[in-house]
Amino acid sequence: MSNEFLCFLDKDDLQVNEGAAVALHNGVAERVIFYLMLSDDESRATLQNPDRLTGQQAMEILREHGESRLAGTTYLMVILPCGEAADSFIDCRSVRGIHFEADGWTPSEWTDLGTGDYAVLLTNPEVRVDVGYADSFRFCMDNIVSQAPPGITNFSVKLLNTGEGEDLIRTFELSKRPAALAIADFSPDRHGVAQSERVTFTWKAAAHREGIISPGAFRVGQGAAAFEHAVERSTEYRLQVQNAAASLSRRAPVYLVPLAVSRFEYDPQGELVRWCCRCARTVAYNGAETEARGEAALEPGQQQVKLLCRGHLLDIEETLYLPADYRKDGYLRKTVLQFPYYAVLRLRWRLAEGVSVRLSMGLLGDLISERQEGEFEYAAAKMPQLTAELQGPGQKAWRTILQKEGVLHL
Repeated sequence: MSNEFLCFLDKDDLQVNEGAAVALHNGVAERVIFYLMLSDDESRATLQNPDRLTGQQAMEILREHGESRLAGTTYLMVILPCGEAADSFIDCRSVRGIHFEADGWTPSEWTDLGTGDYAVLLTNPEVRVDVGYADSFRFCMDNIVSQAPPGITNFSVKLLNTGEGEDLIRTFELSKRPAALAIADFSPDRHGVAQSERVTFTWKAAAHREGIISPGAFRVGQGAAAFEHAVERSTEYRLQVQNAAASLSRRAPVYLVPLAVSRFEYDPQGELVRWCCRCARTVAYNGAETEARGEAALEPGQQQVKLLCRGHLLDIEETLYLPADYRKDGYLRKTVLQFPYYAVLRLRWRLAEGVSVRLSMGLLGDLISERQEGEFEYAAAKMPQLTAELQGPGQKAWRTILQKEGVLHL
């Protein structure tokens, strides 16, 4: 019956970094995983730790008194050759950044053995663990940010004092290759904004020693974790990174979202006017600058209210006409969309039963509509004169509530 342990790796290569990339916190972090198990279904072994030593305690005993003082304790040791040579696993500056994950085993700190090698020692915290063929242990060295040069390297695994099991001493070879340049992410916090609104970019890239975001000429890797920029027009932003071997880029578009008034209405119960304007550079209510979303009480004697939202290549003027004796059950709303070289007029209205309306356009008063509810739209380089008249139940005279000379600009 064989009581031999087997140890095998999940891969046989390792990416190593340029020093400039690591200095900018852009190094590739690698991991190496290996497994331990018995060689056949009749094998048996025992892990022992009678004094419940941690990995750090066992390492200190080993350093001060030698292997003989750990004869009754099962321990695993991983040894890495460190330095700047082609056969070094990792540089001495970076070895202490390697994290160890090990199925309940407790690791020591990385320790300089004085031979150019560094080692970590692990123990199982249980007093006794019987190991059978179905049992296996997974060990992971994570956050390996190596600046050792490309070449062939190795590392050693030792499993000692396993009761009836045979001690394991195994050396693995790995091929070191330059870290692959990569951009895992480059994205804004939103793709649609109003003009002059600021957008924030985040990114995740690796193995680059230089990087720039344009427009903005922002150099990545200078301590900032994000890039903020004011958007004046729809723009495609570009992240470009490079190292000694390659160059790579990724693009991310940001669009100016069209200006829109999603709400402008009168609440007769509370005598409040409410509005909401999206993607505006400025918003004014009755001539006073205000927030994009808000509400205001209708003042005594006020017959109309106006909202002006200015955006990119478009201004929107909204007017609500609110005659005191008609506004409870109806409304007349005028919208002017002002573009650089022309404008669009929209009229929307709904009146209570018994109220007559007469809408006309132009100097001759061409009739648009006499319906109590409707919508009218007109586009032109110059707005014509508009007239709106109302006549209540039993009234003989018409009451003019809207009369405006044609204009191009608001």
